[in-house]
Amino acid sequence: AHNAPVAPLISAEGNLIFCQGDSATLSVPDTPDYSYQWKLNGGAVGTNLSQYNAKSSGNYSLTVTNSLGCFNNAVNSVDITVNQKPSLPAVTLSGPTTFCTGSNVELSVASTAGYSYQWENNNAAISGATSNNLITDKSGIYTLKVTNANNCFIKSENITVNVLTVPSAPTISAASST
Repeated sequence: AHNAPVAPLISAEGNLIFCQGDSATLSVPDTPDYSYQWKLNGGAVGTNLSQYNAKSSGNYSLTVTNSLGCFNNAVNSVDITVNQKPSLPAVTLSGPTTFCTGSNVELSVASTAGYSYQWENNNAAISGATSNNLITDKSGIYTLKVTNANNCFIKSENITVNVLTVPSAPTISAASST
């Protein structure tokens, strides 16, 4: 009789609940002459490596096989939950984003129940700008961060606003003519 491989313990690096686009790394000690078959909800996934980058929701397990063809399952399995990011509504502009001092532009999106909003200028949160619209008269690169109930977020594309300085009014002086 041949000996089966020692059942490994799967360890996880990173959160087991995360937002779409993130991942967690599952791993076991790397043993020479073992082959590794990762499984998601019982179906084979991954490559023959001692670690696996989990990006989907479900239950991850592992079967290890030694060079004699004997196999064993990991002593544990790991449940991963991937939360959806919010869908990004289109940003609507009330007018041109290049205008003269004294004018403004409104940036807005359709309001969605359960979403929270944070406008940013040059990657810094604008204090108090937490509604689905923003009226601005300042130059900068604006983005909208939309967060859902799972605390997952998405950012809009950059919207560049250019406020042009109005030239100062010239003084007209009357010159005497002869």
